[in-house]
Amino acid sequence: MTRKGTKLNIYESITSEVKDSETSLNLKKTLELKLIIKLLESKVGKMWGSMLYATLPFFMEMPFFKSLHLKEKETFSIVNTLTLQHFEKQDIVMEIGDKGENFYIIL
Repeated sequence: MTRKGTKLNIYESITSEVKDSETSLNLKKTLELKLIIKLLESKVGKMWGSMLYATLPFFMEMPFFKSLHLKEKETFSIVNTLTLQHFEKQDIVMEIGDKGENFYIIL
């Protein structure tokens, strides 16, 4: 199986869970989030960028991105640089007074 096929299968398997217009908004957001996490985990291949581009509405609805009044292309430039990091519940990601070197979106 090619990487391209793998990405398409990931997208199809997640989005196939949403089948009709009566599906709740929370379920759709959860599935979008699952898709974004899968995309960030795989971050390879030619289709990766176009698949991530399809998730832009999710990011553009976030209060932070809304407040910036960015165009779609500008938002994509930011989203395209995201990397996924996993932390355990007890992990300290930052403390008061730390120099800000990273920007975190907590999912």
